[in-house]
Amino acid sequence: MKIIILVFTLLSFSSGVWSQKANVTHAAMEFNKLVSMRQNGATSAKLKQILISAKNHIDQAASHVNTQNSTKMYAFKGIIYYELAIFMLQDEITSEMTFFDNLDISIQSFTKGLQVVNGKESGKSYIHKYAHRVAGELNALAWGLKKSGNNDEANELFKISKSFQDLSYR
Repeated sequence: MKIIILVFTLLSFSSGVWSQKANVTHAAMEFNKLVSMRQNGATSAKLKQILISAKNHIDQAASHVNTQNSTKMYAFKGIIYYELAIFMLQDEITSEMTFFDNLDISIQSFTKGLQVVNGKESGKSYIHKYAHRVAGELNALAWGLKKSGNNDEANELFKISKSFQDLSYR
Protein backbone atom coordinates (compact mmCIF):
# COMPACT_ATOMS: atom_id res chain seq x y z
CA MET A 1 0.00 0.00 0.00
CA LYS A 2 2.85 2.40 0.85
CA ILE A 3 4.43 1.71 -2.53
CA ILE A 4 1.18 2.58 -4.32
CA ILE A 5 0.93 5.88 -2.43
CA LEU A 6 4.57 6.66 -3.16
CA VAL A 7 4.15 5.91 -6.88
CA PHE A 8 0.97 8.00 -7.04
CA THR A 9 2.71 10.91 -5.30
CA LEU A 10 5.69 10.76 -7.67
CA LEU A 11 3.44 10.59 -10.72
CA SER A 12 1.40 13.56 -9.49
CA PHE A 13 4.53 15.64 -8.93
CA SER A 14 6.13 14.74 -12.25
CA SER A 15 2.94 15.46 -14.19
CA GLY A 16 2.79 18.92 -12.57
CA VAL A 17 6.36 19.65 -13.67
CA TRP A 18 5.63 18.30 -17.15
CA SER A 19 2.47 20.38 -17.55
CA GLN A 20 4.35 23.58 -16.73
CA LYS A 21 7.13 22.74 -19.18
CA ALA A 22 4.35 22.04 -21.65
CA ASN A 23 3.14 25.63 -21.14
CA VAL A 24 6.57 26.93 -22.18
CA THR A 25 6.55 24.59 -25.18
CA HIS A 26 3.00 25.61 -26.15
CA ALA A 27 3.94 29.29 -25.87
CA ALA A 28 6.98 28.68 -28.07
CA MET A 29 4.89 26.80 -30.63
CA GLU A 30 2.28 29.55 -30.68
CA PHE A 31 4.97 32.18 -31.15
CA ASN A 32 6.51 30.24 -34.05
CA LYS A 33 3.01 29.82 -35.52
CA LEU A 34 2.49 33.59 -35.21
CA VAL A 35 5.70 34.29 -37.13
CA SER A 36 4.85 31.75 -39.83
CA MET A 37 1.26 32.90 -40.27
CA ARG A 38 2.32 36.56 -40.39
CA GLN A 39 4.72 35.73 -43.23
CA ASN A 40 1.90 33.91 -45.03
CA GLY A 41 -0.45 36.89 -44.79
CA ALA A 42 -2.83 35.76 -42.04
CA THR A 43 -5.45 38.25 -40.85
CA SER A 44 -4.64 40.41 -37.86
CA ALA A 45 -7.58 38.87 -35.98
CA LYS A 46 -6.06 35.38 -36.34
CA LEU A 47 -2.60 36.65 -35.38
CA LYS A 48 -4.06 38.37 -32.34
CA GLN A 49 -5.77 35.13 -31.27
CA ILE A 50 -2.49 33.21 -31.54
CA LEU A 51 -0.57 35.88 -29.63
CA ILE A 52 -3.11 35.92 -26.78
CA SER A 53 -2.85 32.13 -26.55
CA ALA A 54 0.96 32.35 -26.41
CA LYS A 55 0.71 35.03 -23.69
CA ASN A 56 -1.65 32.90 -21.61
CA HIS A 57 0.67 29.89 -21.79
CA ILE A 58 3.80 31.87 -20.95
CA ASP A 59 2.09 33.69 -18.07
CA GLN A 60 1.06 30.34 -16.57
CA ALA A 61 4.62 29.04 -16.89
CA ALA A 62 6.10 32.26 -15.45
CA SER A 63 3.95 32.04 -12.35
CA HIS A 64 4.68 28.39 -11.58
CA VAL A 65 7.56 27.41 -9.29
CA ASN A 66 8.71 24.62 -11.63
CA THR A 67 9.33 26.91 -14.61
CA GLN A 68 9.75 30.40 -13.17
CA ASN A 69 13.54 30.05 -13.31
CA SER A 70 13.74 28.64 -16.82
CA THR A 71 15.93 30.48 -19.29
CA LYS A 72 13.73 29.30 -22.15
CA MET A 73 10.60 30.57 -20.37
CA TYR A 74 12.20 34.01 -19.95
CA ALA A 75 13.28 34.06 -23.60
CA PHE A 76 9.78 33.37 -24.86
CA LYS A 77 8.17 35.69 -22.31
CA GLY A 78 10.46 38.45 -23.57
CA ILE A 79 9.65 37.98 -27.24
CA ILE A 80 5.92 37.43 -26.64
CA TYR A 81 5.63 40.63 -24.61
CA TYR A 82 7.54 42.48 -27.33
CA GLU A 83 4.98 41.21 -29.87
CA LEU A 84 2.20 42.40 -27.55
CA ALA A 85 3.80 45.85 -27.53
CA ILE A 86 3.90 45.91 -31.33
CA PHE A 87 0.27 44.81 -31.58
CA MET A 88 -0.67 47.58 -29.13
CA LEU A 89 1.23 50.10 -31.23
CA GLN A 90 -0.84 49.02 -34.22
CA ASP A 91 -4.06 49.30 -32.16
CA GLU A 92 -4.70 45.58 -32.56
CA ILE A 93 -4.83 44.91 -28.80
CA THR A 94 -6.13 47.11 -26.03
CA SER A 95 -4.97 46.68 -22.47
CA GLU A 96 -4.36 48.55 -19.27
CA MET A 97 -0.67 48.12 -20.02
CA THR A 98 1.01 50.50 -22.43
CA PHE A 99 3.42 49.89 -25.28
CA PHE A 100 6.31 50.83 -22.98
CA ASP A 101 5.01 48.59 -20.14
CA ASN A 102 5.19 45.60 -22.47
CA LEU A 103 8.68 46.59 -23.63
CA ASP A 104 9.78 46.85 -19.98
CA ILE A 105 8.48 43.34 -19.27
CA SER A 106 10.31 42.13 -22.37
CA ILE A 107 13.63 43.66 -21.26
CA GLN A 108 13.18 42.38 -17.71
CA SER A 109 12.42 38.87 -18.97
CA PHE A 110 15.48 38.75 -21.21
CA THR A 111 17.64 40.14 -18.38
CA LYS A 112 16.35 37.61 -15.83
CA GLY A 113 16.81 34.81 -18.33
CA LEU A 114 20.47 35.70 -18.72
CA GLN A 115 20.88 35.73 -14.93
CA VAL A 116 19.46 32.23 -14.45
CA VAL A 117 22.15 29.76 -13.57
CA ASN A 118 20.76 26.30 -14.14
CA GLY A 119 23.54 24.60 -16.05
CA LYS A 120 21.71 24.84 -19.37
CA GLU A 121 22.63 27.38 -22.01
CA SER A 122 19.90 26.48 -24.54
CA GLY A 123 17.56 29.28 -23.51
CA LYS A 124 20.30 31.89 -23.65
CA SER A 125 20.70 31.41 -27.40
CA TYR A 126 16.99 32.24 -27.76
CA ILE A 127 17.47 35.39 -25.69
CA HIS A 128 20.44 36.53 -27.77
CA LYS A 129 18.59 35.88 -31.03
CA TYR A 130 15.32 37.53 -30.00
CA ALA A 131 16.94 40.50 -28.25
CA HIS A 132 18.97 41.17 -31.39
CA ARG A 133 15.83 40.99 -33.55
CA VAL A 134 13.91 43.33 -31.24
CA ALA A 135 16.79 45.83 -31.17
CA GLY A 136 16.84 45.99 -34.95
CA GLU A 137 13.07 46.41 -35.27
CA LEU A 138 12.92 49.11 -32.59
CA ASN A 139 15.85 50.92 -34.17
CA ALA A 140 14.02 50.97 -37.52
CA LEU A 141 10.87 52.20 -35.79
CA ALA A 142 12.85 54.94 -34.04
CA TRP A 143 14.36 56.12 -37.34
CA GLY A 144 10.87 56.30 -38.81
CA LEU A 145 9.73 58.45 -35.90
CA LYS A 146 12.78 60.68 -36.21
CA LYS A 147 12.17 61.22 -39.93
CA SER A 148 8.57 62.22 -39.20
CA GLY A 149 9.73 64.81 -36.64
CA ASN A 150 8.90 62.89 -33.45
CA ASN A 151 12.35 63.35 -31.94
CA ASP A 152 11.44 62.74 -28.28
CA GLU A 153 9.70 59.43 -29.02
CA ALA A 154 12.50 58.45 -31.41
CA ASN A 155 15.18 59.13 -28.79
CA GLU A 156 13.27 57.04 -26.23
CA LEU A 157 13.05 54.13 -28.66
CA PHE A 158 16.74 54.46 -29.54
CA LYS A 159 17.56 54.07 -25.81
CA ILE A 160 15.30 51.05 -25.48
CA SER A 161 16.74 49.56 -28.67
CA LYS A 162 20.23 49.96 -27.19
CA SER A 163 19.13 48.05 -24.06
CA PHE A 164 17.94 45.14 -26.21
CA GLN A 165 21.15 45.30 -28.27
CA ASP A 166 23.25 45.09 -25.11
CA LEU A 167 21.29 42.01 -24.00
CA SER A 168 21.90 40.29 -27.33
CA TYR A 169 25.65 40.25 -26.67
CA ARG A 170 25.71 39.30 -22.97
